Amino acid sequence: MWRDRRLKAGINMDGGSYGKLLGSGNKDRLDSPFLLMSHDGSDQALQSFYQRLKTNAYSLTLKGSKHNTFIDFGVILPAFSANSTTQAESPIKQALGSIEPQRAAKIINAYTLAFFNKYLKNQREALLERASSDYPEVLLESRGKLSNKF
Repeated sequence: MWRDRRLKAGINMDGGSYGKLLGSGNKDRLDSPFLLMSHDGSDQALQSFYQRLKTNAYSLTLKGSKHNTFIDFGVILPAFSANSTTQAESPIKQALGSIEPQRAAKIINAYTLAFFNKYLKNQREALLERASSDYPEVLLESRGKLSNKF
């Protein structure tokens, strides 16, 4: 999005804070709608990046999540665990956080769809306007104009 203005909106799903644009000392910013999804306790550089976004920006923190919550492995983990002979919690399960993987996937999908529907299809999305009782695990902050027009 930073280099190619044809991209109308973007999401960072708990990505790292590397590269020129996301680096903590950088003053550059994006002017297109952007959703920053983060796990509990995400790094400060990503929050600094969020503060530099001036229009149509959201910061979503998923309570009970860890970095690996944002990959599909948690959803397929039961297939591997079904044949396990131990009851001990695996390091893989620990890396996924305390939120149930199916629940996390549902939340991530709902907010991703709402965001892109709003900024690519110009649809009103109440999920992005206020806290949702359907998703109490989500802390959502917004900044900028936050209109459907871009």
